[in-house]
Amino acid sequence: MFSVSDLVTMLGGQANITRVLYPNKQLVIEVNDLALIHDSLPPYSLEDVLGKPQLTFSMPEHFDEASLLEIGCVIADQQKRLTVDASQPAACEHRPTWHVSPPRGLLNDPNGFIYHQGQYHLFYQWYPHGCVHKDKYWAHLTSVI
Repeated sequence: MFSVSDLVTMLGGQANITRVLYPNKQLVIEVNDLALIHDSLPPYSLEDVLGKPQLTFSMPEHFDEASLLEIGCVIADQQKRLTVDASQPAACEHRPTWHVSPPRGLLNDPNGFIYHQGQYHLFYQWYPHGCVHKDKYWAHLTSVI
């Protein structure tokens, strides 16, 4: 029997895990680099999905919703670390100075433009790692008072 932290280690560490899914009593984990995977992993099938390797395991019986949440927290921590650099505006002579733009990456679905308590608010979806439609974050902008 292995714990969630054991599984994370066997999968090459926290920085190597990018997604976890739980369809039909299976545990699907997307990783960045297969070379970092340990040989001691339980049996799995491997599939390439949109250019990323995904490993599918039979859901370990001793894993429960709390175990899945723990893996999700590992991924969330990793995503937060990756967005720190992306939160700094890219230096570019073509960067708009009047229109809303994300610090870098893709701005999608701007909405919720409202005026509340003396400030304008705008929400939008943001993918900070490139100009492609992948997993997005919600961003919130406010006007200067």
